Amino acid sequence: MTFGLILAMAVNAGGVVASPAEGDDRRPYEIVRANRRADEVPPALPLVSADGWRTVCSNAEAKVAMATDRLLFGDGVLRVDYRATGKDPEVRVLLAEPAALPAFDTFSYWLYGNNFYGSNAKRKIPMADVYPLFADADGEPFELGCVWVHHREWCKFQKKVPSDLLPRTTRPGCRFLGWRIAKGTNV
Repeated sequence: MTFGLILAMAVNAGGVVASPAEGDDRRPYEIVRANRRADEVPPALPLVSADGWRTVCSNAEAKVAMATDRLLFGDGVLRVDYRATGKDPEVRVLLAEPAALPAFDTFSYWLYGNNFYGSNAKRKIPMADVYPLFADADGEPFELGCVWVHHREWCKFQKKVPSDLLPRTTRPGCRFLGWRIAKGTNV
């Protein structure tokens, strides 16, 4: 009962107006050398387009777009450019219509990171926390534990659903709402 999602996060520290289609379409060499054309688990919701996504920000600015400069599988990925405008920034990247999910006990997704434990080659970039957001069959929202963006390039994260949340994810009617990004100051 596993499903995967693909999310690409990128930072544009000068603002949130970036051209997401720029780039050379290179895929990670590990994927190319292994001749992988798809993830080992077909995604329940491939995040390959910005259609149907919106952002809700608190002390931050963000933009969602389709990107082709950091491909993984397919022809595009969802890209989120964000930056803080105040203290304790938070960005919610939400689907206009929540996506129905099959029952699951494990949640996995790919995330493109922009730093190595708080720095990159040019400057310090704080580690952001990324939380997947859901609603159960009764419409009650919940989130799974976060991952830290403390890596460069693509990384696949897999989270086992805690036993106290299993009744909410294995009962028919669970929906995926989007993501919450916290501590992403990126200024």
